[in-house]
Amino acid sequence: MSNKEVVKITKITPEQAEGFLSVDEDQLNTPASYFTITPSTSDQYPASEGWDDVRYYTNRSRHIKMPTGVVNCQWIYILSNETMPGLVKIGFTKNKPSERVKQINSATGVALDFKVEWAYPSLMPMISKRKYITT
Repeated sequence: MSNKEVVKITKITPEQAEGFLSVDEDQLNTPASYFTITPSTSDQYPASEGWDDVRYYTNRSRHIKMPTGVVNCQWIYILSNETMPGLVKIGFTKNKPSERVKQINSATGVALDFKVEWAYPSLMPMISKRKYITT
């Protein structure tokens, strides 16, 4: 008898998958709830020979929303950039993190675009930001 837990994951379309974080993108190690199967894009395992790509997705929405009815709530975000390996930008904004990234990426001197690695709504962004910087 095995102690392994059986987990059911559901096949979804690539269009449905656009609304969820992939297991690879998730920073919280959330287990897979969904998967997609698409024709292979690999040269080593070409679709013409019958190979497929399987990608796994969490049940976490790609589109985190600000809580409704909450006053003074802001986003805390963590951004990364390929030109600065090992470094992240931590900040907070009243706008959506994706809008903040557009502002930063449009600045002179940004060689490659920043990417939102994590974002979360907070009622006390300065206190929360300090916590993430010091831990």
